[in-house]
Amino acid sequence: MDYIDKDYYRNIYKGSPIDSDSELDILITRASRDIDRYTRYVIVQTGFDNLIEFQQDRVKEATAAQVEFLDINGLTASTVDSGAGGSFDIGNYSEGKGAGGGGQSNRTVTLYANNIYDILSPTGLLYSGVPTISRGGDCCG
Repeated sequence: MDYIDKDYYRNIYKGSPIDSDSELDILITRASRDIDRYTRYVIVQTGFDNLIEFQQDRVKEATAAQVEFLDINGLTASTVDSGAGGSFDIGNYSEGKGAGGGGQSNRTVTLYANNIYDILSPTGLLYSGVPTISRGGDCCG
């Protein structure tokens, strides 16, 4: 499910200009999937329409931010590591490219827009703990 449409991205979020409608549609679909993955599919399980208005608004904003991220960094930025690559570590052994033969890289791969956590954190959609049952409930005898 796409959480925003072209009108939201262009006129409400006012993201970086994307002139092609078909490209924007593709980016919106990918960004919506990225938001599902980021929230561990809580939105899919709950149903977007079952979220309160505040949560829906934040999901839309986060989706638009991810659309902008994908537009700036490339359509596959959230799914493909397009960096130099070529190095790996297994236990104490490491091998890779680079000066000095060390091949050690501290490079991280960014899959999401930097502000998505800040946008979604007040919604409760990122909670990954275990739900609790209050005392006096009829669980477990």
